[in-house]
Amino acid sequence: MIKRLKIYTPFINAGIQETASYRVDLIIGLFGDVLACFVSYFIWKAVFLSSGGEMLHGFTMPQMIVYIFLIFLTSVLIHSGGTYDIGEEIRDGSIAMRMLKPVSYNATFLFQEIGNKLVTTVLLIVPLVFGVEAVRTHVMGRVEFDIARFFLYLLSCIFAYLVNFFFNICFGFIAFVVKYLWGANMMKS
Repeated sequence: MIKRLKIYTPFINAGIQETASYRVDLIIGLFGDVLACFVSYFIWKAVFLSSGGEMLHGFTMPQMIVYIFLIFLTSVLIHSGGTYDIGEEIRDGSIAMRMLKPVSYNATFLFQEIGNKLVTTVLLIVPLVFGVEAVRTHVMGRVEFDIARFFLYLLSCIFAYLVNFFFNICFGFIAFVVKYLWGANMMKS
């Protein structure tokens, strides 16, 4: 099993190198994600201020802040962009070269995305987890971090990512039928 997984380590390295080589794209993408997170924060802050109360449907503003950042964290962790890559390979014909290799077609995409996720995790997720826990500790007055819940959260994120990844892979094969996936991808979203 481990010997079989070693075959795919070059694809992890390729994902890391791809992310490192397109640094501006990574930075702009992360900046856009963080900006969207803060826009959501300010929208909820305005909603709470306009409600006139401390609670809104059973939630306080600090609880909503933690919730907003956890949504952002989860969405970054489970995001998969395999649909575009497969569609582009089918459109330009480079899928033939990938299918000639003696490795699983789906696994090459999976391990390449794992390489991308490693870079994103180090740059964004680790500081965000510490930030969320700092806010929770400040709001609650005590440390709320539970290692068992954290590992269950990570496990559920891994499963959610895999479901999302394989759904996007299956959806990407629609590119054999349609010329461009942009419209179909909008429909999927």
